[in-house]
Amino acid sequence: MTYLEPIQRAGFRLRLADGKLLVEPFSELTANQIEFLKRHKAEIIAELLAVNDESAKEQKNPSPTTISEAIALVRKGYTTKLFSKVLNTDIWIAADDAMAGRIAMADWYDGKPIYTEAEVLACKGMSPEGMRELHAMKVAFDGRIESTTQPESK
Repeated sequence: MTYLEPIQRAGFRLRLADGKLLVEPFSELTANQIEFLKRHKAEIIAELLAVNDESAKEQKNPSPTTISEAIALVRKGYTTKLFSKVLNTDIWIAADDAMAGRIAMADWYDGKPIYTEAEVLACKGMSPEGMRELHAMKVAFDGRIESTTQPESK
């Protein structure tokens, strides 16, 4: 887990501006969250700087046209976005939760759903209808796909 993740999961946006750490909306932070931010400020800033490095890499990405191409790029360390014909939307593919968190915090992030490699692989073999239903739940609940099972035939 990164130092950004607990604050991100709580619904806050962290960014750097003129070398200062900004948290939005600051007025909604609890005392414990403020203490966490103070205690881990250096680590959080380092992670945000890494996001800036990722954004530079993202701008040079080739454009994948298939999930397989996207996974191959993710395994090389690229942040990767592609249009899903099944879902009829753009999606991001990230290597893991840490990369997904960095994508979500980047200035260039467009709010499209982020899937980790593990989530993509968990959906392998699903019907298009099943994928669309699962995607709708992921988006509605801002969730994560742990595993999938096909319903048993009667």
